Amino acid sequence: MNAEAITLKILEDARAQAAQVLRDAHQRADELQAQGDAQIEARRLESEAQAEKQAGELRDRMLRMAELDQKKALLAAKREVIDQAFEDAGRRMEEMDGAAKKAFMEKLLLGSAEGGEEIIPDEKDRGLFDAAYMAHLNDALEKAGKEGVTLSPKSRDLGGGFVLKKGGLEINCAFDAVLWQMRPTLEAEVAGVLFD
Repeated sequence: MNAEAITLKILEDARAQAAQVLRDAHQRADELQAQGDAQIEARRLESEAQAEKQAGELRDRMLRMAELDQKKALLAAKREVIDQAFEDAGRRMEEMDGAAKKAFMEKLLLGSAEGGEEIIPDEKDRGLFDAAYMAHLNDALEKAGKEGVTLSPKSRDLGGGFVLKKGGLEINCAFDAVLWQMRPTLEAEVAGVLFD
């Protein structure tokens, strides 16, 4: 073979090798591109799934918070209605007629007095504690085995009811104080009546 033929053969082989290397490089680049695209798609799908999951969790959390806020608002509204019911009861107690008020105060006295106390009446109720009513109260106390009570020359603005005083001790039998003491035991019953 002559030199020119050898050179041509070398060039041909080099071109063939270069073409093969180029084909291999393109194939490898295509494979890498396909792998990269597959990884990108997998990450995109994973990110979308994660975003959907987080969005679902956020939606659920927001729904729970909205439900909690709604329950709090309902509870506050119920509390307001119960408060109003007790305020109305206090107002009705103040507005009772004389006979009903006397009967109620007699029950308070019999349940609270030990005997020997002084009654300090509400300013508005002072007129109810006349001599006949005081005699009736002392008879009732005597029948219950207790010493009688006396009427104080003083009055207080109590909103109805009275205060029993003996020595330095006072027992508050004002209507609002009685309601306040009874409220913990009556609240569930009032709520049941109002909301069941």
